[in-house]
Amino acid sequence: MPVTHYIAETDDRNAIAAVWVHRKDGRGPRVFHAGRDRFDPAEPAAFAGACELAIKRYLTDQTVS
Repeated sequence: MPVTHYIAETDDRNAIAAVWVHRKDGRGPRVFHAGRDRFDPAEPAAFAGACELAIKRYLTDQTVS
């Protein structure tokens, strides 16, 4: 089953500075954009670059309601 990949980019303190998203149907990874993208925690996904919980928290905070 294809999944969306979320890749955390961290700063020198290991805090998440940005998250790259590679959608299962997309061409290539790009930076998650709060005004254009929406994070669905129920969607199957893979996480890299930081712990899954930290990435999910970052994406939830960035997602515009």
